[in-house]
Amino acid sequence: MTTVTGNPVLCVDLDRTLLRSDVLWELIALSLAKNPLSTIPLVFRLPWGRAQLRLELAERFADDCSLLPHNTEILELVRTARDRGTATVLVTDLSEEHVRQVSDSITDFDSVFTVEAEAGIGAGEQRARQLVELYGEQGFDYAAASRDGLDVWRHANKAITVDAGASVIGRLESLGVAHEQITTPTSSPRAWMRELRVHQWTKNLLVFVPLIASLRQRDLSDVVNSALMFAAFCLIASAVYIFNDLSDLASDRAHPTKQFRPVASGAIPIPRAVLAAMILAVCAIAVASLIGVVAVGVVVLYAGVTVGYSVYIKKVPIADVVVLAGLYTARIAAGCAALRVLPSIWLLLFSVFIFFSLALMKRCADITQLGEEMIRRGYVPADRPILITLGVASGVASVMAFCLYVSSLIPGAQYLAPWLLWLIVPLLFYWIARVWLLTNRGDMRDDPVVFALMDRVSIGTGISVVLIVCAAAVI
Repeated sequence: MTTVTGNPVLCVDLDRTLLRSDVLWELIALSLAKNPLSTIPLVFRLPWGRAQLRLELAERFADDCSLLPHNTEILELVRTARDRGTATVLVTDLSEEHVRQVSDSITDFDSVFTVEAEAGIGAGEQRARQLVELYGEQGFDYAAASRDGLDVWRHANKAITVDAGASVIGRLESLGVAHEQITTPTSSPRAWMRELRVHQWTKNLLVFVPLIASLRQRDLSDVVNSALMFAAFCLIASAVYIFNDLSDLASDRAHPTKQFRPVASGAIPIPRAVLAAMILAVCAIAVASLIGVVAVGVVVLYAGVTVGYSVYIKKVPIADVVVLAGLYTARIAAGCAALRVLPSIWLLLFSVFIFFSLALMKRCADITQLGEEMIRRGYVPADRPILITLGVASGVASVMAFCLYVSSLIPGAQYLAPWLLWLIVPLLFYWIARVWLLTNRGDMRDDPVVFALMDRVSIGTGISVVLIVCAAAVI
């Protein structure tokens, strides 16, 4: 590369500047998704060989990084500079070949400058020395993220900071360096709410089913334990959702709607997402430990099966819905663990059958809505009739299991008037038949559980069931 004279050259860093993410962490996430066991040793090399590790991973996965999220503010800055006739240079540790694979916006730059590693010298100092050799002292403007650019900015004509804190700005002012601040969308509370899937926590209310089913035999400590189990399941579920998003980064970015998920879009950086998942998992186990060892085992087992589902099982037709039904039933088993009681076999069978039915319902809706994505997961449109048949049969079987559960109840034990629970049977028949009718018509366009929480008829049916249960317990 030859030295450019005239106006100061605009040099733009790649990581967290042009890109909303860090290439190294992107490559680690891709490696984790494809081969988790081989990735763990790589993470321990970070403190000693970041640049070399980045190059090694880029050799394997650069093609998978072509859809990395960009900072539109930086792209606009580069285009404005080019319109003024200013030379623009992308600065990175990666080779030009790898950068062209990683960044589809490379055409906005006149050239790519690869920083050559120098033993015993920090990354920032390396960049500063090599850029000064190329363009001269104050012969370039430099755009970078926060404190990472300080070693270079002291030699630049102008510092362009990306999401810099007050301490960095104060340091630049003390050095007398002209600076321009660029602020990009950051990790907002709303983004974290979406990433943690807080709206999905309603599914964990199933842990309270055993408590409600035996309310007359319970005291305040049982209520507290059930609440703790609910909290533990919410925490571990959010941790798994983050893991799932990290493992699906490449496919999410190629999806028309999933590309806007917080991690995929860069709204939440990968390191923060990883740290959040670890903290959530540790907190979930800590909360479960307040109940007992069995509760911890249930939470860990649930997390393991859920991760297995996300990585592999969700791509296996029918096996995916079987596991989903099991995960819903695990919440009821967890509620029993919180109360330190054995679950009723008929209650568990009811749960397995009804959630197998609802999982099949979700697959039917997905086949209608998602098309190609479901084909990649092993389903084709011709499968819809058999899925509907299996789902309706399973729904009817769940009602039969509920009848056997009511028949097994001893008057005065869990309920003073268990005969009142027979009133739930027609309500179950009606609701199951109705949602399957909607599914067959193509009107079921969401997760059935989420649908039930938004549908007036479903809400009314649910309230009626709760009132009947309460009446059976106190009359």
